[in-house]
Amino acid sequence: MSDLMDLDELLSKPVRELSLGQRVRCEVGAALLHQPEILLLDEPTIGLDLLVKDRVREGLRYLRKELGVTILLASHDFGDVEAICDRAILINNGLLRYDGGLEKLRSLTGPARTIEFTLEQSTPNLDLVLGGGPEVESEVT
Repeated sequence: MSDLMDLDELLSKPVRELSLGQRVRCEVGAALLHQPEILLLDEPTIGLDLLVKDRVREGLRYLRKELGVTILLASHDFGDVEAICDRAILINNGLLRYDGGLEKLRSLTGPARTIEFTLEQSTPNLDLVLGGGPEVESEVT
C-alpha cells in the first residue's frame, strides 16, 4: 500500500509536517489498510496541486481497475470522475437526475470550449498543469 500511494518517505514524519497532498495520500493509504471492498470518498483531491492530484487519481484508478475496489466518489471535479469512474450518478435536491456512462453525460452538458494561449517558455508536464484528462490537448510549436 505504501508503494501505491508513494508513502515510504512520509511514514516517519510527524503529521503536522505533512502538506495537504501528503496527508490525503496517507489518509487514502490508511483507509486501505484492511483491504476494503468499498471506498467512500468525499472530494479526495480538493485543494491538491495538479501533480499530487494526478498521483491520487492514478492510485484510485489502480485500486478500482486492478484490485476491484468499488469506489463511491462525491466530487464537484469532473476530472476526478473521468479519471476514476466509469459511471456517474447525479443527485440534485435529493432527486436522481442522471445515472449512466460518462460519454453520454458529457454529451448532455454542452459543447467543449477551446482556449488558446501562448507561453513565453516551455513548460514541463503541460497537460498536467492544464488539468489533464482526455479533454485537454496541448500543442507545442
